[in-house]
Amino acid sequence: MTQVPGSVLLFADQPSIMQWLAGALVSYNPVIVTSWYAVEAHLGRTQCVILGDDSPNPGTVSARARSLRQRSFGTSVVAVTTRTPEHIRAFESIGVAALLSLGDSPAKLRAAVGDAVRRHPLESLAAQVCAASDLPLYLRNTLLHLYRASRAPRTVQELCDAVGCHRSTLWAQWQSVPGASSLRLQDLVDWALLLRACLQYTADGRWSLVATYLSVHEHTIGRIARRLMGCGLRDLRHPMAAAAVHDALRTAMTSVLESKYLVGQRA
Repeated sequence: MTQVPGSVLLFADQPSIMQWLAGALVSYNPVIVTSWYAVEAHLGRTQCVILGDDSPNPGTVSARARSLRQRSFGTSVVAVTTRTPEHIRAFESIGVAALLSLGDSPAKLRAAVGDAVRRHPLESLAAQVCAASDLPLYLRNTLLHLYRASRAPRTVQELCDAVGCHRSTLWAQWQSVPGASSLRLQDLVDWALLLRACLQYTADGRWSLVATYLSVHEHTIGRIARRLMGCGLRDLRHPMAAAAVHDALRTAMTSVLESKYLVGQRA
């Protein structure tokens, strides 16, 4: 899996820990930040936050981890710390994706981060497509790009241009899939855009900023929300709005990938 720059974030108060984490995770092209404000600013576009800490009292860093878990449905937290009973209790009660010791190997850290990244809502949708091994090639690549692109595709034509596929070819492959007739390709594009918008809102807190980040108008996000979710932007401010959009999109995808096209993985 090609890692999108910025999808993994590193934070540690101690420079020595930050340096070790950065060296172990260089293949993930992580963003390294030195302030908690910067962590929160990146929250909407980050799949995984790694928190490093060797302080004797885990209170501060565990409180920060709890804040991330409460604010963002789409971000997994990996804690790398001293494995004292106090640290274990503090982080396990939060439900972090993984709790590692500062003495663990770089390979173990990379494996834990890889598992955490795969839990991200967009990556879980990409995994659903990967599991459908019988999908036509261009359609499969197009759907993977829809979920894994660093910038949100806004139209079917943008998707076609990105993967080098003629629109008529993509349409024909889409029509060949059982269950696809009930859902337009543009609907999937809009679902994915709405999911990205909800995830980004956790960081920006203003729909105007979210719209600018996604290169669309704020009213466009509102129209998509009303059409697909039957609600307005005010309702999508809820902390679990991204989870609701993700579940709806996954359900729509499952209906398309049913029967012989869905192999080994279900919602």
